[in-house]
Amino acid sequence: MISRFYSEIKDKITLIDGISIIFIVLFHELGGINRPDSIFLLRYLATFGLVLFTFSSGLKMGINHSAEINDKSFISRYFVKRLTRLYKAYIGYTLLAFVPLYFISYISINYLNLNFEGITHFWNNLNIDGLLKTLVGNNIVSFQLGYLILLIVITTICFTIIYYFQIDTLFYLGIPLLIFDVIYKDTLKQCPSILFNVMMYMPVYIFGIAYGYKRLEQNKLSVSYICSAIFAAIFIISIVYPQSFAYKYAILLYGITFPPFMMLFSRLLLNCKYLKESLMLCGKYSFQIYLFHWPIILPVLSRFIINILKINYFFIPYGVAVLTIIVCVYVYKVSKKLKLNQIFE
Repeated sequence: MISRFYSEIKDKITLIDGISIIFIVLFHELGGINRPDSIFLLRYLATFGLVLFTFSSGLKMGINHSAEINDKSFISRYFVKRLTRLYKAYIGYTLLAFVPLYFISYISINYLNLNFEGITHFWNNLNIDGLLKTLVGNNIVSFQLGYLILLIVITTICFTIIYYFQIDTLFYLGIPLLIFDVIYKDTLKQCPSILFNVMMYMPVYIFGIAYGYKRLEQNKLSVSYICSAIFAAIFIISIVYPQSFAYKYAILLYGITFPPFMMLFSRLLLNCKYLKESLMLCGKYSFQIYLFHWPIILPVLSRFIINILKINYFFIPYGVAVLTIIVCVYVYKVSKKLKLNQIFE
């Protein structure tokens, strides 16, 4: 039953993974571009991308391992495996990107007079203190890798609760956690960023597990339709009133409503042959694209096309994002042939 259920929605999961990585790459490309379209999209892209990734991560756990999720020996093994995969990717890609980033940054500053985003931060923190901070999540090479540390912390907390109290307890705690986050968000905002992000994204991860474990995709009351309606209302409010509660509590609100909306919307996308193939490809390599796109491929392509070639039409940032995804896939395939992927996989 589990395999049959998973086979029905695995394409949806891959597809939303593809959409989430497109959102994230586009967010990094549009950052700093002062245009109405980029200003509007930047309000949503990062949040939408990361809540989809977080939800998908929990969803896969709930679907694939629902029969054994309360088994302590399984939870122990799975936690070690997941911890190893995430932290190996974090450290491995940091090491892999360090040398080319160092030389590209040096050439950019001293010969091309190009200032990459975060390049000053990289050079100022190229010391023992910066390296120690990198080990615990404040990555001086590639800042987006901090999300992997966030997933490690969230996984550790959730798996500890499952190990000692079983899965239903985690679900029951998800609701008061969400309420706590809403009430004390301003206070949490003053805490270290890792603590703030853990508190904001953990309800999304728990919801993802529950969505898969409880088979909410098949629920007759259609949780997806209810959440989708709420998402549409919140999204419209955020457009009409940009500084409303929808903006303040964006991660929490969209984290519970946007993924089910995308699960529904993916049914339409799966019927579009060519769009489906493109999104499925992005989803298949979403983790690798997330690692590879920054801090080298996207900034280099963007600066080369826009600053050096002086091609700066309206659609260029979007084209650069697409080109970045394509290049990332091929770079990963080359690294796999050279067995360099063993450093981070």
